[in-house]
This record gives sequence, structure tokens and C-alpha cells, in this order.
Amino acid sequence: VLAFRSRPVQVPKGDNIVLLSNLKWVKVEQSYKTPRRNFSIDDHELSAGNRRYRFGIGSHAPSEIGIELPQNADSLFVGAAIDSECYEFGSAKFFIKVDGKLVWQSGLMNGPAGVEFAKISVQNASQVELVTDPNGPNNCDHTDWLNGYIKLR
Repeated sequence: VLAFRSRPVQVPKGDNIVLLSNLKWVKVEQSYKTPRRNFSIDDHELSAGNRRYRFGIGSHAPSEIGIELPQNADSLFVGAAIDSECYEFGSAKFFIKVDGKLVWQSGLMNGPAGVEFAKISVQNASQVELVTDPNGPNNCDHTDWLNGYIKLR
């Protein structure tokens, strides 16, 4: 039985914050279903590491989601995790590319591993790509990009 903390993890608010899930997707490639904005791939609330997340992108490894950045983008903040709906069964690696260049990668993540967070400069960039790799069989590799947002200059 999973027990979650009662309140979802919050995203900063302000005129200089844009949610990643609200930006235009310019590329979507995924082997199973279609990525979901603000829900898991199986249409549930996003959850990982015993926490709930109101905002994010639910996908399934392997996947690649290209997102167009605002011209005045400064920094990307995002969490990466296997969604709790897969318990201990899912595993994947997460990668972030900025204008085609790899700038961040996780270690191998599995259901109980929790969330890895990334903070990446995206100044003068036009696109960010969120990529997941199943690292073997892709059964229940429900991958989440959690509470992602762009801080504007």
C-alpha cells in the first residue's frame, strides 16, 4: 500500500515562471501510448518518491519529447522519476538535451529510487528534449518529468 503526503509538491509562482507542460511540443516519439500533460501515462495523478505532483509530463520509455523554449528562457528546473504506479517494476534512464546537445543524464532509476532533480541553463537555446531509455525490457517503464518549469530572464 502506498501512502502519499497530503499536499502535492509545489512549483514556484510568478511572472517569470512558465510550466514545461504548458509549452509547445515540437517533437513526440514514444513506443507506448502518448505522453500526457500533468498526468501519468496511465492517466493517474503523477507520483514518485512518496510524493504527488500536480504538474509534469507522464511518458513511457523509450520516449523523446522536444519542447520549444521561450526566447527569454534562462533556466530549466525538472524532476525525473519512475511513476509510483509501477511500484518496483519500472526502470529507465533519463536524458536532457538542449538544442541537440546532451547536458544532463540520470543514473538508472527504478520505482523506489525517488526523484532526481536537474537545474540547467537554457539561455539562448530554442529547444529542450526530454529523453528516456528503458535500459532493457520496457515493461512498466512509466517515466515522469515532474514539476518542470522554465525561469525567464
